[in-house]
Amino acid sequence: MLDFLREKELNVGSKWSIREAKTYFSKLINEVEKEGKIQIIEKRGKPVSIILPLNVINDRILKDILFEFYIERELEKRIKNLKKEEENAISLSEFKKKKGI
Repeated sequence: MLDFLREKELNVGSKWSIREAKTYFSKLINEVEKEGKIQIIEKRGKPVSIILPLNVINDRILKDILFEFYIERELEKRIKNLKKEEENAISLSEFKKKKGI
């Protein structure tokens, strides 16, 4: 996500854990407002939200950001599901043994 934002030449500021964002919310908002930097909120080290200054948003950038964020989340979900399927898979010999073949 960070690479995508930087590719769009957007001013990316700090990363905040959810706890930090909650504790220092007014500071976070000040950074957005005064410095004009996008702030990223993370949960367990992964980006879950961004706070954008209004002056950098236009329809195209917003659509691009939201699309990239959505695609990133979907890929993570699909990879997680594939790993679960892989963990639950059994070998052909195990399958034959279970079926008595």
